[in-house]
Parts: sequence; C-alpha cells; structure tokens
Amino acid sequence: MVETDVAVTVAELSQFKELEQASQLYREVFGYNGPESGLNPRLLKALAIHGGTVLGAWSANGELVGFAYGFTGMSDGDIYLYSQAVVVASQFQGKGLGRILKQAQRDSALRNGLVHMRWSFNPIYARNAHLNLDVLGAVGRWFSRDYYGASGSNRITVDWDLAESHEQVAQRRTLLEPSQKQYQSAQWGQAIRMGHSAVVPIPADVTVEPKKLSSDQDMIQDRLAMSLGQLLDEGFSVVSCRRVDSQTAVYLLSQSDPSR
Repeated sequence: MVETDVAVTVAELSQFKELEQASQLYREVFGYNGPESGLNPRLLKALAIHGGTVLGAWSANGELVGFAYGFTGMSDGDIYLYSQAVVVASQFQGKGLGRILKQAQRDSALRNGLVHMRWSFNPIYARNAHLNLDVLGAVGRWFSRDYYGASGSNRITVDWDLAESHEQVAQRRTLLEPSQKQYQSAQWGQAIRMGHSAVVPIPADVTVEPKKLSSDQDMIQDRLAMSLGQLLDEGFSVVSCRRVDSQTAVYLLSQSDPSR
C-alpha cells in the first residue's frame, strides 16, 4: 500500500475531453508554450488502444490532478512498458501522487504480461532520483547525454523489475553506504570511487521547475554527465540517491548489483 497525503481516484483516460485536459495539464506543469512541445490527445488515445497506458488521477472534486502515459518498448529482445511521463499538478506535488501513478502503471504492465518498466529522468533532480531508485526500486542502467537531441537533456534510464519483492529492494538499498557524511559543494557532480562502488554527490535542493538552470547548476550538470556516463559505461549501476545533509544528496553506484 502506498502512503500518500492525498486521496485520488486513478482510472484510464479514454474520452477525448479527458485527453485534452491531460494535454493541457502537461503544458502547465512543464511550462511548455511552443507547439513542438505539445502532447496530442489523438496520440494519447492511440497509445491507450495499442499496448500503452494513459492513466489519470482525479481529486475528490472531480479535477484531473495528474496523469501518466507510456507505451510498449523493445530493445535487444527485451519487451517492457516505457513510462514517458508522470505529470502532477503543482499544488499536488510532494504528496505521493507520483508514486500512485507509477504503481498504477506497474499494475497495468503486469496485467498485460510485462514484467519490466523503464523510464528516463534528469539526474540533477535528487528528489526525483530518490523516488525512482529508493522508493520504487528501479535501477539506473544507462546514461545518455542530450537524450532528446537538445543540449542539456541528459538522462539516466532505469529498469524496474516488477517481479522484485520489497525485501529484495530493501536489501539492495542497504548494500552501500556513503563513504562520508559531509561533502563540499565543490565535489558536486564528481565521482568518488571505492573499488566496486562509487558515490557522486549532487545538490539536494534543485527542484523541477519550468525554467533554465543557473550557470552553476549547468556546470554541475556537465560534471555529473561525465561522471555518470563513465561509471555506467564501466558496468556500474545506479542503485540509490540519498540526502546526507541539508545541502547534499549522493548517488550510490555498484558493480555488483544483485538484481542483475
């Protein structure tokens, strides 16, 4: 059972009006204004019909306050549900709604016979990374610089084993501990190796907002891209992102991930 601070009803979106509302919410949350960044309701409908998922979260007063969509993907013979986006209205963020929607996607994938989910996220956002890795139990397998072709769209792609138990996820989380409890801001984005494990400190308080990162954050993102790219190329997996103090969180990586 997922603990949350908000009561919602999650259901598939099927009516065109609902899909239009989802498209509008997508624009509002991410601050997209140009037509190239829009989300076509017809595309969402097609995805829902042909092996994808389009799920909405409704508040008690009938307002669409979140939605998630994804599609069936295939890579090197592996078939999985790829979760393209989970969108939560600003006033409902930080209340556990993202977890509810991800779990609903998981349930949908399992009903369709899929046992893995994948999605990608920007590694500069520690809170989102913690949700993906520590709360849900996904594992970072691949790093892509400029994932969407645009500068700065760096992404970690995770794989979530939907058959993995909560106990197995908890065991993986306790395998590694940060090598120290305090880090300097000058270390943000730099890899600290410890044999078959490594940590990469990042700022803990960068939030997902529809605005450009500061110049300092751009520099940290570049260092982070270099560190994660090299480590994952060497066979490391990203297994956790934990806050260690008020300013810093750390990625924990391992070359001996037991889920592999």
